Amino acid sequence: MKNKKRVLVIDDEEPIRLLVKMSLMRMDANTQVIMADNPIEAIKIAETQKPDLVISDLSMPDMSGIDLCSVLKTNPATQDIPFILLTGSSKTGDIDKAYAAGISDYILKPISYDRFSSKVSQVL
Repeated sequence: MKNKKRVLVIDDEEPIRLLVKMSLMRMDANTQVIMADNPIEAIKIAETQKPDLVISDLSMPDMSGIDLCSVLKTNPATQDIPFILLTGSSKTGDIDKAYAAGISDYILKPISYDRFSSKVSQVL
């Protein structure tokens, strides 16, 4: 029997959060999806619920997904949680900053289910 995976999804746009949740549930109906609409809430959730994976948007108010990743990767309680960044930006500078912050992978929007499921499966 598979262990139930917990995935924290952060995006300030509800339709994107729901799309990611549906994609994760399609991959494995036993996945527990925890959603946050901002990075501050996500930090608290990550510290208390210890998800198996964090999937975050790049551009959000208050804090970018790259900055969120940096915060989680410098916190001993959350530093080992894999982090996937979702974004519409393919700028080399953004990609380089994201990997330097410690992301596990980078998925460009619009999200292709096959690419998404492949990358999430590899990280988990």
